[in-house]
Amino acid sequence: MGGSLFKNVVIPFALWYNHFCTQKLNKNRISMSEHLNVWEKIQQISYLVENVPPEVLERVSEMAKAHTFAQGEALFRQGEMPTTVYILLSGAVALERYEQDKPEPSVEAILRPFEMVGDHSCYYQHPYPYDAIALEPTEVIAIPAAAFIEMIEASPQLRQRLGYRHTSPVSRAKELLPDLREDEEILFVQRRHWILLLRRLLLGPLTGMLLATILFTVAILFVDSQTISRVWFLVGWGALMMVLTPWLAWIVFDWQNDYFIVTNQRAIHIEQIIAYKEERREAPFEKVQDVQLEQATIIHTLLDYGNVRIATASNSPPILFDYVPHPAVVQRLLTEHRDRFAQRVRKRAEEEKRRLLRRALGLEPPPEQAKPSEAPPPQAGEPEKKRRFTPLHALGRRLAVTTIHDDGTIVWRKHWIALIGRDQAWKPLMFLLLTVVGMMLLLWAVPELSRFSRRLEWLIFVLYGVFMVFGFGWLLWTIEDWRNDVYILTKDAIVDEEREPLGFDVRTRRAPLTTIQDISYNIPNMLYTFFDVGHVTIETASQEGKLTFDFVHHPREVAFHIYQRLRDLEEEERVRQQARLDQSILEILKLYNEEVVEKRLPPSTSQAS
Repeated sequence: MGGSLFKNVVIPFALWYNHFCTQKLNKNRISMSEHLNVWEKIQQISYLVENVPPEVLERVSEMAKAHTFAQGEALFRQGEMPTTVYILLSGAVALERYEQDKPEPSVEAILRPFEMVGDHSCYYQHPYPYDAIALEPTEVIAIPAAAFIEMIEASPQLRQRLGYRHTSPVSRAKELLPDLREDEEILFVQRRHWILLLRRLLLGPLTGMLLATILFTVAILFVDSQTISRVWFLVGWGALMMVLTPWLAWIVFDWQNDYFIVTNQRAIHIEQIIAYKEERREAPFEKVQDVQLEQATIIHTLLDYGNVRIATASNSPPILFDYVPHPAVVQRLLTEHRDRFAQRVRKRAEEEKRRLLRRALGLEPPPEQAKPSEAPPPQAGEPEKKRRFTPLHALGRRLAVTTIHDDGTIVWRKHWIALIGRDQAWKPLMFLLLTVVGMMLLLWAVPELSRFSRRLEWLIFVLYGVFMVFGFGWLLWTIEDWRNDVYILTKDAIVDEEREPLGFDVRTRRAPLTTIQDISYNIPNMLYTFFDVGHVTIETASQEGKLTFDFVHHPREVAFHIYQRLRDLEEEERVRQQARLDQSILEILKLYNEEVVEKRLPPSTSQAS
């Protein structure tokens, strides 16, 4: 039995592994030669070599690939989201556009060598507007969209040559996402459809401007100038314009700063008015359960806009991409990359199984365990420096809004804006102020008070002291109540803890990190924007439901820390589950390896057994 297993399992696996290593080595050699080939071909394109810095061109050549399309083969299809820019080296490509009322496509242009196709769609992030069909065998250089945008942003001359007047939405998205991971790629960036901007303008300032202009014209034409001077009509019209123009600018400014972003890991909706407010909701693809498309009327279909709802397992409303352009493309993009993310997870699990199998059969050495670093011993003659601990340090630690402990636990407290506003610290402060002012007025109004009654004077001072003690006690109670409300991020959970002073009441809400469905933050107004204070909302699938971290300082960083901790925990949990699932198989393989491979039992003995 053991010999047949050795012959039928171990030897074929060893041969497969040798073939796998040889194929991988050949693949690396081929990729190196392809890189050199692409670099040589890029050198033939004069407008790239002359305008793009050499180091940027080198990085682009590492990501670009040379490809040959057969006659009739499509480089891309109309309506697909752009992922690649193609530069023709030989052959010809026809750009064919399909329209709804025409069965045959119309040819927009025919491209020849060294011309570029797909660049405008990649730069401005809208679907390809036509099919690109090779009319003959055509050799191209395929440049990924991210590499192309990097090349354009690094070369103002090339940007001017290609006629790009505005910054790419991808560059704007990178500014809005400081927590973008190294392995995260931006796939889709769009504002709301222009029809929403037009609708808001028509229902507001444009209609007001039109009515004011009509009334001004009627007044000039039909009102007797001897009764009312025409200057007053002009003044009234100008005053209305001064009111309506900032309103119009506000609407346009608001529309320009709202974005829908899709990466290869998550979907993000950002509502922002610079220097006034900011709100962001996002959902990782592993939490997305359903993506729904809504196009209610024929106007939505003709103008190609609609709503896309992204649902998770939380009880909160879905993330809404409302008035998003090309909603069918967005829905397909979200669904495809959600499935691709699941496939990457499964593929990574399969690779982990292969690695464990090779290690169990002795075909791969076990990983070296990192030795714990030991602190160097203190040198003789250098006494240890002790940090001075003063009352000021103690006060700073007690009032700190963010504290990071040695075990990685992060504790956030509410900003002092909450102490003054929500926790109403202004009430004891006002009480103390009124007590002091009342005492001063009393002493000023009754200067001869001590002549009439010595006891009355002492009574007033005693009452003043009692009021001051009560006011300071009230203030300290409010500050301690504010300080005791904390938000905690541990390695595996988030905690919202509220404690009253002296331990009278403790309310704790806790949710495991694995139950988090989406994370959002909101900076509601200009005051909060100035102090960088906001509210972070964590939607969970636990019994606690929604947890809100109110009045936290740097809400973007808080949301980023929670999101990063969630990804780290999911990776650790994946490794633990994989180890548990494979442990029994590893033990069997180790026993088999000891009995068959190491002892080298002869086939006859193993068969007899």
